[in-house]
Amino acid sequence: IFDSTDSSIDGGNGVDVLRVETGQLNLVAGTAVRNIETINLGKGDGRNTAVISSAGLLANNSQTILIEGDQEDAVTLQGATFSGNVLVGRQAFKEYLFTISGQTYTVRIEDGVPITVIGGGG
Repeated sequence: IFDSTDSSIDGGNGVDVLRVETGQLNLVAGTAVRNIETINLGKGDGRNTAVISSAGLLANNSQTILIEGDQEDAVTLQGATFSGNVLVGRQAFKEYLFTISGQTYTVRIEDGVPITVIGGGG
């Protein structure tokens, strides 16, 4: 469970979920979040947010991040390009790509979660 006062969060090996119960998760330059594959912003529990940049993705060390949430939550992507709609299981997601030093990083955001893109291709 995410707490904004944590000095670092490391999911280690395997598939890891970071639950944001209140506040904003910043996955940006200088972030101390590592090895997280899913960010869960919760459903029906108020507004939780995530801000993600290419520097944060590099620090996280995961090629693909899935973000779960609902219309009360919000995600801001810095420098991403919209790729399209995808299904993961039976759930619809919006897929965004970051290209960093020739590598492609993917962020999939659950359909219905408001998304703002700053820079990049929308």
